[in-house]
Amino acid sequence: MSMLYPVVAQRDAWESLGNRFTGDQIIFHWGDLGSMAGILVTAVLFIMLLRWLHLRQESRRMSNEPWHLFVDLCHAHQLSRRERRLLLEISDAANLENPADVFLRPELFNRAHLQSAKPRDQRAFERLKFKLFDGLDKLQPGDFIGGTRSNVKIFLPADMATGVPPEVTVTFGEPDDDEH
Repeated sequence: MSMLYPVVAQRDAWESLGNRFTGDQIIFHWGDLGSMAGILVTAVLFIMLLRWLHLRQESRRMSNEPWHLFVDLCHAHQLSRRERRLLLEISDAANLENPADVFLRPELFNRAHLQSAKPRDQRAFERLKFKLFDGLDKLQPGDFIGGTRSNVKIFLPADMATGVPPEVTVTFGEPDDDEH
């Protein structure tokens, strides 16, 4: 019985919990109003925080900043921090305005500054080039290389094999048969 005594002692509190809200025993305490106001303020602040985070994410998603494009491409290719740093080194050495251009220009990985790098970095540059551009030399002009939502088809232009920065042709819907 000694173990059950705290439970039995609280039984009265549980049974009389709703008594204040019935009949003649309705009592208003100012502490109740403060509690309700605190809960309401907390809920409003939480909703405002969620809205701010959502707007921040949407504005980031719709950004046309070159740096955001670079970061998005790094995430899409699942690059490590070291690989990102190497790409930025290549971008800086080539004096690119847009660091995301390194994803379009495999010839940047063959520059002389890469040969002067440490042997460990040279191997990392080679692995990174393989990771980003493996199989690119096997593609032919007009080959399908990807697609996104809404039936957007992206085709490899003829100048990709020469190393000239490409102008990607985007066609909406199904491509015409005479284009292949």
